[in-house]
Amino acid sequence: MGSGCNQNIRCFDLFKNELYIGGTFSNAGGVSITIIAKWNGSTWSAVGGGANGYITAKTVFNESL
Repeated sequence: MGSGCNQNIRCFDLFKNELYIGGTFSNAGGVSITIIAKWNGSTWSAVGGGANGYITAKTVFNESL
């Protein structure tokens, strides 16, 4: 999973065979990411435009994360 995150991970979920994490980080595995990231099994990527503040929880509802 690369070099990890530069700050705290506060929550995680598996959704459609990918790992989503949220927290207070701005970097995951060497990739610049704002607060929410996705691991597809080989690389990290940003989710949307990121988020403001921090994420402490997320869930799946009606087939959406």
